Amino acid sequence: RIKAVNSNIHPAPYLGDDFIFESCNFYNFDDINSSIRFSFNLLNATRKFTDCTFKSPTNLSTHNNFNSGTFNNCSFEKTVTMNPNGANTLGDLSFNNCTFNGNITINISNSSCYVEFINCKFNGTISFSNYGKTNTIFK
Repeated sequence: RIKAVNSNIHPAPYLGDDFIFESCNFYNFDDINSSIRFSFNLLNATRKFTDCTFKSPTNLSTHNNFNSGTFNNCSFEKTVTMNPNGANTLGDLSFNNCTFNGNITINISNSSCYVEFINCKFNGTISFSNYGKTNTIFK
């Protein structure tokens, strides 16, 4: 298990299973306006982000398998692109009370994959690809 608390992190692109981040700042150390990439590599993995700030443009992408993660009270300061691809059940990949200050693109490539946004605030535009529009749930 990997757990980081109150840390500044420039993420390595490939992330597997069982990590928890609390009150962390994620950004590109070389240029805050350059993208950071989280390339997820395992189905049904434990991935928890709580009270985190993503300061650079953020890509939540699939390396091999991406269908799960929980983001609670997080702030995304710039654009977000997400590309989950693995089958899941509603709630396996969720954003709760998060703020998105830039544009967000949701590209879901699997008809059995869902993304859930609960009580989130969107200050930019939301665009969808593939199953993104039908499989994204807003509450």
